[in-house]
Amino acid sequence: MYRELLQPLAIERIINLNKLSTSQWGSQIDFNTGQSIDLSAYHIALIGVEEDRENLVERNCAAAPDTIRRELYKLYNWEKAFKIIDLGNIKNGATVYATAEYLASVLRLLLRAKVIPIVLGGTHDLSYGQFMAYEAFNQSVNMSIVDEKIDMLIRENEINSQSFIYNILSHQPYLIDNLLQIGYQHYHTDPLLIRTFEKLQHQCYRLAYFREDFRRFEPLMRQSDLLAFDFSALKAADAPGQKNTSPNGLTAEEACRLMRYAGISDRLSSLGLYEYFPRHDNRYQTAQLAAQMIWHFVEGYYNRLYEYPEIYEGEFLQYTIPDKINKQALVFYKSKISGRWWLKISLGKDAQKYSKIIPCLEEDFKMAQKGNIPETWISNYIKYSASKPPIKEID
Repeated sequence: MYRELLQPLAIERIINLNKLSTSQWGSQIDFNTGQSIDLSAYHIALIGVEEDRENLVERNCAAAPDTIRRELYKLYNWEKAFKIIDLGNIKNGATVYATAEYLASVLRLLLRAKVIPIVLGGTHDLSYGQFMAYEAFNQSVNMSIVDEKIDMLIRENEINSQSFIYNILSHQPYLIDNLLQIGYQHYHTDPLLIRTFEKLQHQCYRLAYFREDFRRFEPLMRQSDLLAFDFSALKAADAPGQKNTSPNGLTAEEACRLMRYAGISDRLSSLGLYEYFPRHDNRYQTAQLAAQMIWHFVEGYYNRLYEYPEIYEGEFLQYTIPDKINKQALVFYKSKISGRWWLKISLGKDAQKYSKIIPCLEEDFKMAQKGNIPETWISNYIKYSASKPPIKEID
């Protein structure tokens, strides 16, 4: 059925593959031709969505997927295990919601096949379809959104690029374990929305938080199941192809570094790139950046280590630091292979039954050594102690 929802690409309209070398992506990637596909033969799948009907400002996102593809196919592949297919574009439904459902149906099939989808939007409301793909698994998910602002206008029975977070949080069944709003800028954000997030026990991180130490992105990606990236999070000088350009934001280098963090995350299982407007782009600069972001995500993916301290205890060093104030020890795990860190959050008297292991940084461990409780522990303890344990997660 999923093939009925996909439109194979007219490659010749995007790029002349005959002019590419054998090492470039366009020569090494497989394409959906409309025939039967063995998804088990692939690790990653590209999917475009030419949908922009509900953008409240302007349209032109529909041209984004193929514009990004043209730049992506020119990049060189360095991975020996490279197994990627471009499935083409999702057909638009009668409504934007129908398109989101089509996208969710295809992504659901890919997730079941353990294939990581990379969605090329399209407007940001399509991340609702990316989110709905996880509904069939009947498990809670952690979703990260990178954006300059919080798109949570209240729109009953409606979905658009400025309200989709409301749709996600009001979706039934309720699937969100943690929603992380990353890289928002204070002057673009209503403080009422921040307070709403805090009341719902979800987490917001402003851009300045990462300016202090960019490595703080890394543990957030390790606890995310899906990532939705809005190009408005980037500064206009590095990515002019936006509807709302801003002099501040993530740099091109930071965006690529973030994508590598996302790709190397053992848990993250889908990526969406949204709100690229080719009409405003300067010499396809933003399209090139989007392609390079995807390249770094894929490089990260092929360097995954699949480290799980709750399963492979022998591969980790365990550090226990007594907490004299709360009379509860802080337990840290450090990978013997990668050097990455995790923090155990105990939720109640029966710590073995009600506990959660959260990715963290070495700085959290050093802070605990000095007798201070890390913010990572505080925010997660408050959040999950208010929840009903046990907490389910995507396998």
